[in-house]
Amino acid sequence: MLALMGQCKRPRKSSWSRKLVPTYDIFAGRYGDTDARWIEPVEGLGCAYERMKEIAAKEPGPYFLFDPSSHRVLASVDTTAYQKSKAKSA
Repeated sequence: MLALMGQCKRPRKSSWSRKLVPTYDIFAGRYGDTDARWIEPVEGLGCAYERMKEIAAKEPGPYFLFDPSSHRVLASVDTTAYQKSKAKSA
């Protein structure tokens, strides 16, 4: 998995590179909520999913991965419950 993360990068401004590797958007919040907040774009589905989990581990809460080309949510994670259970055990 570490080799994969070494290949992950932020999208370039060139539209040519976007045609080769799809870009996905990470949002904080739940899909459909009016207060969902855009975080960042990431090239490649695997990289985007790993980055979403990384962000969720640092700042607990719900997050989702959005594909702007198909207008679909591809993945989501909610670390809110994990943070609450961690606090109870401390």
